Parts: sequence; structure tokens; C-alpha cells
Amino acid sequence: MDLVRRVNADALHVDVMDGHFVPAMGLGPAWLRSLGRRTRLPALDIHLMTSEPWMFAPQFFDFQPRSIVFHLEADPALESAAGHLRCIARRGIGCGLAVSPGTPTSALEPFVELVDEILVMGAQPGREGALFEVATLDRIGAVRDMALRRGREIGIAVDGGLDEALAEACIRCGATKVVIGRAFFGSRRKRAFVRRIHGFPFPGVRGKG
Repeated sequence: MDLVRRVNADALHVDVMDGHFVPAMGLGPAWLRSLGRRTRLPALDIHLMTSEPWMFAPQFFDFQPRSIVFHLEADPALESAAGHLRCIARRGIGCGLAVSPGTPTSALEPFVELVDEILVMGAQPGREGALFEVATLDRIGAVRDMALRRGREIGIAVDGGLDEALAEACIRCGATKVVIGRAFFGSRRKRAFVRRIHGFPFPGVRGKG
């Protein structure tokens, strides 16, 4: 946690996995509470990779994260997903939807008016070591154009398989936030790594992750 602040990263991206929506199990509110007792938590972005996001999202409200994002594939019905998004937004938390590589970006169209952010997955969720899918670059542009057609200025985040070069490519396609794990933690000079990411030409709504 101290490392996130020390290198001037914008936030800690927390992947919450239930072992059902994705095979892996991962991080939850108990883990965050335990850490919070020992150190000051940085800004948080919560990514719910769960089958029942409406059960998980409220457990993170007290942490006041910057955003809570859940997967469209977990709840594709407009009425119920819209209700969950509004519930998050009423708490003053940024709300958003994530979309996996196999889901057409057009499926997001009914939700553009309701979200603060769309998270475009660059690799299959929950699979450690999964490679970035190059088609993600076109998908970022499609989401950007979809929002522009609606007159909406929303955040576009990208997560999955990113390194420094791929992050820059995503930003040039319209991403406003990039989530980088392995490449960041594998870097010897983490502060310089973050500085270079911050120097990329982010568009309008900025949230570098």
C-alpha cells in the first residue's frame, strides 16, 4: 500500500474474484479491512469479477473507493444492471461496467447514459498471465465513439496484459485509465515507470490507474 503512494500511482486496482464468474478466488473486503488496520489505504478502484455483483458491491461502500465496476456478462439485463449502477452512484462512488473480450462492445450501448466508466478487458478476466488481445485497441475506439455519439464524456479503462508500450497504444486509441500489474511490479525503477505512464497523451477524462 505504501508503495502505491510512494511511486505516485493514482490508485490501487482491486480484483475481486468469486471462483465462479472466474476460476480464481481473490481479494475481498476482509482483506482490505485487515490492511486498513495496519496502514492507510490508497485510493481504490474495485473491479468485481463475480457472478452476483449486487451481493458484493455494498461490501465495499464503506471504503469509499473511486469506482466500483462490475461485469456486463454477470448481469446483462438493462433494468437490474441499471439499478445496481444507480445504487453505487448514490453513494458518491463512480460506477461502471466491465466487458470481456468475447462480448461485443455494442452490448454496452443501452448503459452509456448510466455509467461513469467502461472497463475494456484486454485479456480474459481472472486468468493469470493471459496475453493482451490486439483487437482491444479497436474496441477502445468503438467505446469512445459510442459515448461521443451520445454526447457523453466517460472514462475508458483498460485492464489485462498491459505493459508500457501497450498502455501507450491504448491511450492513443482513447483510454483514459490503464491498469498495469505484472509490468509495474516487475520494473526495477517503479517511480520512473509511473512517471513515464503519466507522460503519455491521455485524453479528456483522466484516471491513469
